[in-house]
Amino acid sequence: MYDEKLVSFVPGSGWEWDFAGMQSKAVTENVVDLMAEKISRLSHPAQELLKLCSCIGNRFSLEQLVSVYRKSYEDTLDILSEAMMEGLIFFSELNRMAGKKALVSAAYEPAYHYLKSGIELLSGKESWISDYSLTYSLYVSCAEAAYLCLKYEEMEDLSAIVLANSRSIGDKIRIYEVKVKTLIAKYDLKGAVSTGLSILRELNVKFPKKPGAIHALLALIKVRVRMLFKADNLVDIPVIDDPETLAAIRIISSINSAAYWAEPQLLPLLILKVVNLSLKKGNTSYSPYNYAGLGLILSSLGFFRLADQVGKAGITLVEKLNAPDQMPRTHFVYNTFIRPWLSHLRTTLFPLSEAYTNSLHIGDIEFASHSALVYSYYSFLAGVDLEEAYKETEKYSDAASELKQETDLSVLSIYRQVILILTGRESFAGIIKGSVFDENKMLPVYLEKNDRTSLFHLYLNELTLNFFFGNFENAVAYGDKNRETEDGGVSVFALEVFYFYDSLARIAFMRENRISKRAKSKQYSLINKNLKKIRYCAKFAPMNYLHKAQLIEAEIAAASGNVKSAIFLYDKAIRGARENLFIQDEALSFDLAGNFYLNLNLRENARAYLSQARVCYNKWGASALLQRFDVVHSGILPRHERFDQRETIHSDSGNSQTFGSAGLDFSTILKFSHVLSSEIDLNILLDRILTMSMENAGAQKGLLILETKGKLFIEASGRSGSKIQVMESIPLEGSNQAPISIVNYVWKTTENLVLPDAGKTGMFTNDAYIIGNSVKSVICSPIIYKRRLSGILYLENNLTANAFNPERIELLSVLSSQAAISIDNARLISQRADSARFEKEMEITAGIQMSLIPSNPKSKGYEISAYMNPAESVGGDYYDLVNGNEKD
Repeated sequence: MYDEKLVSFVPGSGWEWDFAGMQSKAVTENVVDLMAEKISRLSHPAQELLKLCSCIGNRFSLEQLVSVYRKSYEDTLDILSEAMMEGLIFFSELNRMAGKKALVSAAYEPAYHYLKSGIELLSGKESWISDYSLTYSLYVSCAEAAYLCLKYEEMEDLSAIVLANSRSIGDKIRIYEVKVKTLIAKYDLKGAVSTGLSILRELNVKFPKKPGAIHALLALIKVRVRMLFKADNLVDIPVIDDPETLAAIRIISSINSAAYWAEPQLLPLLILKVVNLSLKKGNTSYSPYNYAGLGLILSSLGFFRLADQVGKAGITLVEKLNAPDQMPRTHFVYNTFIRPWLSHLRTTLFPLSEAYTNSLHIGDIEFASHSALVYSYYSFLAGVDLEEAYKETEKYSDAASELKQETDLSVLSIYRQVILILTGRESFAGIIKGSVFDENKMLPVYLEKNDRTSLFHLYLNELTLNFFFGNFENAVAYGDKNRETEDGGVSVFALEVFYFYDSLARIAFMRENRISKRAKSKQYSLINKNLKKIRYCAKFAPMNYLHKAQLIEAEIAAASGNVKSAIFLYDKAIRGARENLFIQDEALSFDLAGNFYLNLNLRENARAYLSQARVCYNKWGASALLQRFDVVHSGILPRHERFDQRETIHSDSGNSQTFGSAGLDFSTILKFSHVLSSEIDLNILLDRILTMSMENAGAQKGLLILETKGKLFIEASGRSGSKIQVMESIPLEGSNQAPISIVNYVWKTTENLVLPDAGKTGMFTNDAYIIGNSVKSVICSPIIYKRRLSGILYLENNLTANAFNPERIELLSVLSSQAAISIDNARLISQRADSARFEKEMEITAGIQMSLIPSNPKSKGYEISAYMNPAESVGGDYYDLVNGNEKD
């Protein structure tokens, strides 16, 4: 009746029935007629296939049907599934195959339906004896589908049946994996680890009851010894074929994340066990994820470059093995625990969002949730606009809730509540408590479950908020608590953020409170430990950590009365934070510098820095901090400087970022804009424009061509890996550095030109430069300012065709606009400087020339007076003196 639209659902009003249509419909009491009517509604291929089925008999296998139908298994099953959905065919094997295919296609509800139907067609307990293979496969696959459909109770029931009837330990592995995932989702972290360890004991793989640092050290030494012979060719290690070893590796890999949260002391032993087995017996599809895990361990020990090498080997291996179920989690580990120690934090964001999407596609809802969590709080810590950050945390919180991943959802809620407080939507009274998260309720839960990671993030944010709101004693207290839960933040960027705010809070606490020398010495000891760690990280990734170290050093210098050093360090911290888009750190640096000048009674300096601090807090979107800021500094900032500028500067605040293949990389745009807008030296500017353009496009070669008096000159040129050559002013015409025809075309049309393979397709295949240099991928982009073409950016890549994807092309178009503005400004400043220099030279020259003129020349018979004011250039003699006969 639904298919014939006799019953329909209308949103807002519910189900509607066409009673007249029902009464007029002829309903047969004959079953044959009823079945014939159902068959007639099938597609023609399905009807034809049913005819073949009936010829075989009332029971048949898919193999029999395929041999008769003469199509592939997949095509046959696709057509047959239509009849199965109509209830015209019942056979357990077909339901199993249809369910497995649906699982691979991420159609979890249909998969669960097929597999459940297949189980119902089995002959009860006897099927475990008469057809073990089919029965086992149906139950295990159905349990997996139930987990993916978030039907956890059904999963538990199915798992119990499998474990009761499994014939070997190997057959229990898959169901244990599903049970572990379910326990993690239900926030039973200890249960997940315990379940995994129990099955590992059956596989004769054991771990210490109380693992410690000495166990991890010995395991690491064993791995390092094996790696000495295989460090460069981890990817080439043969694939393992030992089923028991593979089973152990699978179970260990399933409990790694739970151990990170609840038993971090066990985590290195788990990872190192898998790595050691992989090095000794051979790689598996789970090895890449654990190689990345080894990178996590190495990062936690400060071996950042080696960690990066091992992590990238894991990514290369997972691609080589073509293991899609392990790709997202391997990328997650690399971008969460390894990449921030060598690259800008924002470079992790897009890969993490991809890991989230790809995890969902393959049904790895655990790591989809993990990726969503880290993406959200890394965005917040990277200084993304708070409104944007809130949208992201809200979106991913909803996703974690729908996926029923309570562990990640809890930490996401902490960050959502923090943003609600910072943006002024909800108040702060010393603890994180509000509509989304309540510390009073969750802290006992974290402690009871020994959830180290959630405790770490809770204490970190309590420390941060109390510091920002001036509750320094509370901030120090939370810092002390967080120091006890550092293992909950192993190798994540947030760990250095903790050291940063902990140090600043302790300095502020000592500045406002009189404490004993012994207590002060203890505080400085902790501060120096923090600073040492941040300084070390800054050696490898200064863009993330250097300005943080400089701000702490500035505060220490200020506290010790070292004014000169403090001034220098505050300004260095401000510049570093600004250049690397950490807007919250820039705001804080201006704020602390302003207070430093205020304490020196340099009110004008203080006003200048505090005004900038306010602008930065405003850009970040921290309305609550702005309100407090205005109250605290009401005596120093004039009222007109305290208006809300957010509406006027929001569009260019430089902190929001769009991710996904359809969006521009705004962090790159904004970094490009900040770098270029602050540079006034034309030579340096041209170098930076070409360098950043080549890096962001992935070009081998680049030219920056500028117009001067109607002609084009190559002002900057470079190749990847080589120094940029600038201000050479090589005339384009007659040069052999670029395809003249392409540059002239862009110059005349003012249009972007993109050639995927310039030597084979398009109108420029006969250009001498293209032929002579085997040019492949080309981008040639006009640089336009105020509707006037001022130059051209030319990029090429001859390694491969189609090297420049659409997102890079669109990005370059936006960046070239900023380049045009910066070039015009730099040229104007240069001209003014030249003019000022010329005027100064004229002034000097005029003085010299005037000094040569006699002040009161006398000659008998003449009255002489002379003066000349230099104008455009310095001439020769100003006058001739002609004397009379006396030749005076």
